[in-house]
Amino acid sequence: MESRHLIIDYRYAHSIGAATNISMSHVMFLIFFDESS
Repeated sequence: MESRHLIIDYRYAHSIGAATNISMSHVMFLIFFDESS
């Protein structure tokens, strides 16, 4: 039961990290695109 809970927490944290990474990349791209124009 405990290990199953840990797996769920890990997958949840991983999805949060991936979403944060994507949004950060998007922000960096927008800043770069804004400065280059």
